[in-house]
Amino acid sequence: MTDGTAPKDGAATAAPPAPGVRAPRFRVVSNLPRLPHDAAAREGRIVRFAIGHLGHARALAFLNADHAGLAGRPLAIGTASDAGRAAVEDAVCVAAGLRPPA
Repeated sequence: MTDGTAPKDGAATAAPPAPGVRAPRFRVVSNLPRLPHDAAAREGRIVRFAIGHLGHARALAFLNADHAGLAGRPLAIGTASDAGRAAVEDAVCVAAGLRPPA
């Protein structure tokens, strides 16, 4: 239509809800367990640290690949405890060339 009531691309638009009727709300439903707050904070810190020292692509590859010196995936090890986080940060520094391997 050319009277301005329909969009130019021909797509239909939804009518607003009737007065007194609430529009449905989006709700995320997940069966996955949530990380505890302290573990999520460690994970975020590790990711920011790695990206800052290695760059985005190298950091993602480093954090998600098995690391022989850490005996597992750095992201999982660092998220588990503060000692693991410190070990992962040390490994990131070695990978970035800031520190010689121990």
